[in-house]
Amino acid sequence: PIVTVNFQTQDSSGADTAGVMARLDGVDIGTTPTSTTVNTGTSHNASFFDDPTDCNVLSNISPGQPMTYNANTTVTGTFISGPPPKATVVSPLVGATGLYPYQTLRWNTTNCTNYYHIYLGTSYTGVMNATLGDAYWLTTTPHPNNAVNSGPLAYGTTYYWRVDSYNSTTVQTTKGDVWWFTTVSKPKVFIDALDDMNNRIHAVPVYYSGYYIGITYNYQSFIVDVDVGSHTFGFNSVYDCYQRDSITPSQPMNVVADTSLIAKYLPTNRPIAASPSFPPNNSTNVLVSQLQTSGISFAISCGTSSFDIYFGENFLNVQNATTSSVEYVGTYTPTERPGLNFFISNLINDKDYYWRIDAKNLRGSTKGSIWSFKTAP
Repeated sequence: PIVTVNFQTQDSSGADTAGVMARLDGVDIGTTPTSTTVNTGTSHNASFFDDPTDCNVLSNISPGQPMTYNANTTVTGTFISGPPPKATVVSPLVGATGLYPYQTLRWNTTNCTNYYHIYLGTSYTGVMNATLGDAYWLTTTPHPNNAVNSGPLAYGTTYYWRVDSYNSTTVQTTKGDVWWFTTVSKPKVFIDALDDMNNRIHAVPVYYSGYYIGITYNYQSFIVDVDVGSHTFGFNSVYDCYQRDSITPSQPMNVVADTSLIAKYLPTNRPIAASPSFPPNNSTNVLVSQLQTSGISFAISCGTSSFDIYFGENFLNVQNATTSSVEYVGTYTPTERPGLNFFISNLINDKDYYWRIDAKNLRGSTKGSIWSFKTAP
């Protein structure tokens, strides 16, 4: 003969509930209320699936299991309200870096939750131990909201945050894990004014949103710290002997990381001839040791993008020299020769020397005069 085993569930007050999976000897029977049959006098173990994501926790099974079923029996599972599940992170991902200094904090919603308490700060310990109303408490938002704005954050800073799930009916809170992310460092804009040979042009005025903020340099970039976002820089259309050709990137520009900003200027005319600095033209008694230490130097005019250097012992040979001649020393840009000087080895005492500098740019070349000096005996 067989007997019937009935399965039912109830809450802590004794009110019937439904929809819980009933099991017999580990095999699913169906969701409550449900039933099955067994042979009379056989022993079995009745149970219920205790879903850890559900609001209720199995507290008791009556009659106790396992048992021998000699007659029709009703097995009752009693469930009580449990704490809400722990929230899980969506974004920012744990350990994310280089983030904008304003974030939307998102998490997965949980069952049995009426509110979420959100904590945020720059101290791991502070956030881990934070409570409602203290300095790390950011806000409380009702379920099913699963996102809040961080508000403005500092650049280059690691932030920690936590989401607690709260059930207002059972007055139970499940403390969340501490997550973290790091914001991007404050972007820098590296500003240069360059000529046709990419030499830096000194003292070109730089403007930000129409206001003067400084000048470019011929030895390094002019650097400006800015916030992440849209910015507008400007440069004069004409500067000295140059005409502005382009600005890269075009303005306004969106800055999210360190950015190079280049104003390209082209010379309006071919350059004026160079002039000697040391030794002065027609100098005598010039010490070879001094030439070996300081070199032979000269000055160039605005718009000189590069220059050809010629040097020799014969006036006419230097005067008529080309880049194929033995007197040709080389072609350089001001960037390659920032001191505007050059060195000649094996100079002899008490000897006449001649030299010439041809100034060049995309508009043409200006042949230099022949300069001379005589070394000391």
